[in-house]
Amino acid sequence: MKKDASKTHIQISKQKGKIKVSGSINLGYIGNFKNSQTEIRTSSGRIDFVVISPKTIFLFEFKLNKSAEEALRQIDEKEYEKKFSFDGKHVWKIGVNFSSEKRTVDEWKIVG
Repeated sequence: MKKDASKTHIQISKQKGKIKVSGSINLGYIGNFKNSQTEIRTSSGRIDFVVISPKTIFLFEFKLNKSAEEALRQIDEKEYEKKFSFDGKHVWKIGVNFSSEKRTVDEWKIVG
């Protein structure tokens, strides 16, 4: 399922030989959330972005010039959801692929 990412603002730049992706994604559909964090460490890697709402946890994995499916595969292979299994909240996994050519989100997929 490919999503329309027209409500995003993304800036892609190259600094000191590294690609930097920054910007914002409209998360208004999530509702009120109490916490968001980036680069959350787990025993198997780092989760790119996490949003915690009263009843739900959203795990985001970002890729550049790859695929949303590859981002979701990483969430599953590294078992990122285990870090939040004690919480009893529903976990949504969101894979996002950015395009350096289009300079925006190319596709995103949600599994939950």
